[in-house]
Amino acid sequence: MSKAQMNNLSNRQSNRKRHIHRYSLPKQCPDCGGKVVLIRNSKIYGRSYGSGWCYYCTGCGARVGTHPGTKLPLGRLSNAECRALKQDCHRLFDRLWKTGRERQAAYRWLARKMNLPVSQCHFGWFDKAQLLRAKQILTQRSGRQGYKKREGRRCVHESGKRSFYQNCRKATVGNR
Repeated sequence: MSKAQMNNLSNRQSNRKRHIHRYSLPKQCPDCGGKVVLIRNSKIYGRSYGSGWCYYCTGCGARVGTHPGTKLPLGRLSNAECRALKQDCHRLFDRLWKTGRERQAAYRWLARKMNLPVSQCHFGWFDKAQLLRAKQILTQRSGRQGYKKREGRRCVHESGKRSFYQNCRKATVGNR
């Protein structure tokens, strides 16, 4: 690995740690007020996943996994309904950025639509109201009709404007 690649990796890890450390370790459930304990996630799933650990509410069963090698949560505790909403949001969001838009640009777009700073635009940390709003925005975005597949090339609009999206309305496929 080159020195530049190592510096880039180190910077990403440092940024990730700064982002994660802003949140405290859960001690009380935000949904029911119950006691939260750190347990092996195999007690819930029957086998170990990810880091092998999760925070679990003894009152309502809400849970969240941890970052590998740490006790830091991946997000906020979530009950079954919020976990399903997070999965729906991720499915819709992944469809958005995996069809041509860069992931960070997609997060900037969503943060702007939700009136949030980009640093706070993370499904793992959204509460139920934010998840419902994100799902609404993403559903409206993915529900648009008339997209034309770019087939590995940039789309060129009739106006001549080039687009970085794989799927683009009113576009003809071009080489540039």
